[in-house]
Amino acid sequence: MPVAHTSLDAFIELEPMYLGRKQKAVLGFIRRYGPINNRELSVVTGWPINTITPRVQELRRMGFVFCHHEEIDPVTNRITLMWMAKM
Repeated sequence: MPVAHTSLDAFIELEPMYLGRKQKAVLGFIRRYGPINNRELSVVTGWPINTITPRVQELRRMGFVFCHHEEIDPVTNRITLMWMAKM
């Protein structure tokens, strides 16, 4: 179930100014719900997976996000990376 726009806006306001709007939102959701995988981020944000995956990779390259562990996703039954934000 996607979050309300007010929650999304709150996450965006809390993140660093030099990040893009979607990067800020994804980072905020990872901070709140992590460890979380890309599919779960897609569900929480209501955005397609092809919007989530590049934002997570960008955040990973910038050092904001890291892979906490791998686990089997109960929905897809595939191994997935579980993301956490660095504090």
